[in-house]
Amino acid sequence: MALIKILMAVYNGGKYIEKQIESILNQSFNDFTIKISDDGSDDNTAEIAELYMKRCPGKIEFVKRQAHVKGAGENFFSLLDEAALYNNSYDICGRQEASCGYIMLSDQDDVWLPDKIKKTYMRMRALEKRYSKNMPCLVHTNLSTVDENLNIIHRDMALYMNMNPGCCRLNRLLTENNVTGSTIMINRAFLKAYRRPQEYVMHDWWLALTASCIGKTSYIDEPLVLYRQHGKNLLGAKNALSAEVIKNRIKDKEQVRQNYRLMYAQASELLKKYKITGNKKILIDEFIKLQYKSRPQKIVSIIRNRFFKNTAIMTLGEMLNI
Repeated sequence: MALIKILMAVYNGGKYIEKQIESILNQSFNDFTIKISDDGSDDNTAEIAELYMKRCPGKIEFVKRQAHVKGAGENFFSLLDEAALYNNSYDICGRQEASCGYIMLSDQDDVWLPDKIKKTYMRMRALEKRYSKNMPCLVHTNLSTVDENLNIIHRDMALYMNMNPGCCRLNRLLTENNVTGSTIMINRAFLKAYRRPQEYVMHDWWLALTASCIGKTSYIDEPLVLYRQHGKNLLGAKNALSAEVIKNRIKDKEQVRQNYRLMYAQASELLKKYKITGNKKILIDEFIKLQYKSRPQKIVSIIRNRFFKNTAIMTLGEMLNI
């Protein structure tokens, strides 16, 4: 069994997936396998994945879901569920099956720089050495945004987006996600403790909150992924303070309100799925109660509990809209 299992969720990624698979296969650290999950693509994604599976037997596994009903988040959660089930399985003699030590997540259209796995793994080992392998741990990194042809747009995505990925405090993560899913590595203890939510905003946000509640997080402030921006990007990297983003938020207030409703539901899921006590439970309760408060009461609670976003302007927007 390989030390690391890379989980790649794909959908209609035929134009870019080959480049991503090649970037992973050419890593300086090669003790890994790749599991590709296709969410019902109707292009040539499956054919490309199957071709690589035949080229790299034992290195690449491919699963084709029957229909496009899941979306990226559900596809990744299905992969994590399967990994967790196998990780905790036992053979006929009652012995625990051999399992991977670490899980990494991969998008279909990025490119990993050659030392991405090695540097993430080294940071994970340092985190486990500090807190022990029994501590659920998550490591994530910075990225560079690139255009469709891999030309650099912004070398430092965190700087461009006014993010502070090194901040893993729960009060910050309840209001805003600082963790990009395609850079994540989690350890076996995290996979064992992880629970799939019924309601959430995005899979990477849920994993970041999980780490903040029951584990430890470490951020590598070095771009190790080329994050491709193109017309079919479902999310993409956007500066939250740009005129375009601010204009869209003002224009589509219902979408903003829906996002906050999902954030409250996501916070409630934390209390349902994990045994959270003490100050962290109090903090989550206070965040959930925001939805029932008047505007002045919300502002007071945001300040008192430091439910701040990455910038003062974004926090002001939160006070006016949450």
